[in-house]
Amino acid sequence: MPSDMENSRKDMFVGHGAVLLANVIFALNAPFSKALLTSVMDGYALAFWRMAGAAALFWFASLFVKREKIERGDWLMLIGASFFGVVLNQGLFVIGLAKTTPLDAVLLKALTPIMTMLIAAVYLKNRINFKKGMGVLLGCVGAVFLILSENNFQVSFTGNMVGNIIVFISAFAYAMYFAVFIKVVKKYSPVTVMKWMFLLATIFCAPFLGDNFLACNYAAFTASTVLTLCFVVVCATFLTYFLLPIGQKRLMPTVVSMYIYSQPIVVAVSSFMIGMDTFSWDKALATVLICFGVYLVTIHKNNPAKAV
Repeated sequence: MPSDMENSRKDMFVGHGAVLLANVIFALNAPFSKALLTSVMDGYALAFWRMAGAAALFWFASLFVKREKIERGDWLMLIGASFFGVVLNQGLFVIGLAKTTPLDAVLLKALTPIMTMLIAAVYLKNRINFKKGMGVLLGCVGAVFLILSENNFQVSFTGNMVGNIIVFISAFAYAMYFAVFIKVVKKYSPVTVMKWMFLLATIFCAPFLGDNFLACNYAAFTASTVLTLCFVVVCATFLTYFLLPIGQKRLMPTVVSMYIYSQPIVVAVSSFMIGMDTFSWDKALATVLICFGVYLVTIHKNNPAKAV
């Protein structure tokens, strides 16, 4: 019989693996989404495709797992999780990105782990110890350094201020999802949580994004377009949002959010592997800072269920 410690280590390994894989797919999703946005649809339509497509997939998947009934007292939290984790996170990011520069957007999104740590400290009423605070700071510095190294270290925000504010709200909403709604995510299976989250998000956004969805240039769809859209909906939405709750059940909110910093590493490494970029000393330094930051946030002596 495996010991409690062995089971705990196994859970931690599964949690880290799930969140890391989700963020790797998120990072690889960028060029696929860009291809769709420049050819057959706008960002609003793509956001609705992701919500409605993932809702359909999660409800289909629910046919093959044990049915769970949502308790009456959990519905408000589930609605909140849908609003912050899907509607505001995905929807506002697309809207903000259309009004600002990609560089500004990714830099602002890098604030998510810091906000998650602060919100979790307030909401869960736990102190932020030195190691975790330093870990989040090092990870943020490494991510920003890596992002800026790809843009000749241009540090000034050149995007539209309104767009930057919208992206910031999106990052804040994602942090809220990680920190505040952890109890309802842990209580039910990933399929149960996500089938309702995406259905609620689809219903909420249909009046606002439905026209853009119908206005897509479907006549221009090719086999390549369909495959690209399938990757965005199936892998970068359905699969990633299936993996995130697995990590949320096993890891602290700040640890889950810290894996956002792995995305620029994935982009840099993939660009190097296909010969589009070189892996220079600045990228290596940024990678070390991010990995060491994640390590500091991950290690803990206190009860992980009560940690930030």
